Amino acid sequence: MSNGWTEERRKRQAELIRGWRPWAATDWSSKKRDQQLEIISKRKPWLSSTGPVTATGKQKVSLNAYKHGFYTKEALLQRREANKIIKRSKDFVKFLR
Repeated sequence: MSNGWTEERRKRQAELIRGWRPWAATDWSSKKRDQQLEIISKRKPWLSSTGPVTATGKQKVSLNAYKHGFYTKEALLQRREANKIIKRSKDFVKFLR
């Protein structure tokens, strides 16, 4: 490649691309994957990404990682409290034996 990447970095990037989109790259030959890697590396679309600009867009993006509420602050506190209760219960059972 003419972009100055080492062979190790090129292989790592190729693996990342293959792993990131396995549904698109699994039936490609090694040559096709390398060609696609070179095309993407030259275009560098990640450099022109600006993210959301409008308030509506920012609101939508803020919910990208929200799927089920498992990692919300409230749920986390509830799980911690439940784990404390379970631990106290186990300690109490041990005490009774």
